Amino acid sequence: MFAHVVAEELKRLLSRKRFWILAAALAAILMYVISLNTARVPPGSAPADFIVALKANLPWELPFITGLAVGDSFAIDRRTSWAIFVLTRGSTRRRYIAAKGIGMAIAVCLLLILSLAVAAVFAAHLKGLALAIDTDEFGYINPLDHASYLAHPWWFAARFAGVNLLAATAYSTTALLLAVWVPIPFVVSIVPALAIFVAMLTIPEEAQLWNPGFVLALEKGTMSGRFLYFLIWLLVVATVAIIAYGRQEDA
Repeated sequence: MFAHVVAEELKRLLSRKRFWILAAALAAILMYVISLNTARVPPGSAPADFIVALKANLPWELPFITGLAVGDSFAIDRRTSWAIFVLTRGSTRRRYIAAKGIGMAIAVCLLLILSLAVAAVFAAHLKGLALAIDTDEFGYINPLDHASYLAHPWWFAARFAGVNLLAATAYSTTALLLAVWVPIPFVVSIVPALAIFVAMLTIPEEAQLWNPGFVLALEKGTMSGRFLYFLIWLLVVATVAIIAYGRQEDA
């Protein structure tokens, strides 16, 4: 039953037109930003411009995309009574919400993988970008990661994309936890993005070390540290969400 709920959750989200519109819109934005870099003097390399496009856009867009996916999921539940069907077939509320969370996370990651793959192929074949890697590219990041980038630039770009996938999964669990207390799909869709947007604008920069957008900016820290940051976030919030839903069931 658990695997069936995960598969059904994934199927329902992928069947919505909004999912594919979001994937196309994100890919178009990334390609547009990459194309702007051809006007730089000198132009950057393809992997560098791909990474820059991710840095400039994903920290702002991930909360919106994940919040929308979670909100859509609960909106579908309300219209179809899917939750009642599952819970009356012997599944506990804890197992149900864990399965929903996994399905949402997979759907969001698929959306991002599609968009990032299109953007990466576009960057790799775009004329006007530098053919060789400049040793000064990303010279501001820590020496170990910089050496890794210079040795294998596209592998470094893939790892950075992986951090963003993990960040999106962490965001989706946060929206899932919000749904415990505010079971209104529209609110669940916009609050995570709004909270991070307001934090970025109002909290002084020196106090934003915790900010996920700051962590994704590459200026400080290490790639492994970024993975660990979002992995801990994911595990902690997912655990709290499952416990919170379980307590509602016990009550």
